[in-house]
Amino acid sequence: MDLAASLALLSERQAQGPEQMALNCPPVPHRGQVVDLETGTISREGDETSTTSASADPATSAGAGEAASPPPPPTAQEAHDTAVEVRLAALKEQGLSTSDLIHHFFEKQEQRVAVFREFDSGLDEILARDDFDAYPALCERVTTAFSGLSAAVAATKLALERNGGGVVASRLVARVQSFEGEKLTLTAAVHLDTLRRHRYAQAIDATRSDAAETEGQGAAGGEVDAAETGGRGAVATANLKPLIMLDESIVAGRGKLRKTTQEINEALEELRFELEE
Repeated sequence: MDLAASLALLSERQAQGPEQMALNCPPVPHRGQVVDLETGTISREGDETSTTSASADPATSAGAGEAASPPPPPTAQEAHDTAVEVRLAALKEQGLSTSDLIHHFFEKQEQRVAVFREFDSGLDEILARDDFDAYPALCERVTTAFSGLSAAVAATKLALERNGGGVVASRLVARVQSFEGEKLTLTAAVHLDTLRRHRYAQAIDATRSDAAETEGQGAAGGEVDAAETGGRGAVATANLKPLIMLDESIVAGRGKLRKTTQEINEALEELRFELEE
C-alpha cells in the first residue's frame, strides 16, 4: 500500500472523531470537527452550506444556470501528481547524478522518520493532557508533512528511473515507499486503538467509582444486597474484555510495525550499498 492510499485510509478512520472511538463507552458530545487527512482540510458537521441556502431561494436558483460554475478544486491525487511534476522538474533542472539523487532521497527519508516521531510523541502528549480534541490537529500537521515528503520521494524515484545508472536504486526507493505506506497505516491503527483503550479505561474507572460509592452508601445504611453486589462484579469483569482485546490489538500492531521497520531498514541498507558501488 502506497502513502497516498494510507493517508486516505487514515482520513476515513479519523473522520469518526476521537470522542467516539471508545467501544461501548458513554457517548461524549461531538464537537463537530472533522479532518480530511488526505487534503488537510477541516470541516464542521452540521454547518449549512451556501448551496443549501441558494436552493431555497427561487431567484437564486433561476439565475444559477446563467452563470458559469467555477471549476471543481483538484482532487488529492491530482494535487499530489502536480507536486511530483514540480519537484521532478526542479531535480531535472539541477542535473543531479544518481549518487546525488540517492543522497537527496536519504535526506527526505530522515525527515520522514522525524515526522513519525512527532506523530507518536504528539499522541503521548494528548493522552497525558487528556485532550482528545487535539488529535485532529496533530493528524493535519503530520499529513501535510507526509504528503510533501511523499511527493518529493516519488519525484526522486522518477528521476532515478530516467537516469541511466539509477534503475536499481529507483526500485529500492519504490520498495521503501511501499513499506512506508504500510508503516503509516499500522501507526494509525495503533494510535486509534490506543485512543480507544484510554477512553474505555476512563469509562471503566468511572463505573467502578460509582459502584463503590453506591456500596458505601448501602453499608452506611446497614443494607447491602449481596446479589446486586455480585451482579455488579460480573458486569465489571465483562467490561474488561474489550480492554483486553484492545491491549492485544496494540501489541500485535506494534509487532507488525517492528517487522515493517525492519523491512524498511533492509531496503535502505541495500540502497547504501548501491551508493557505494
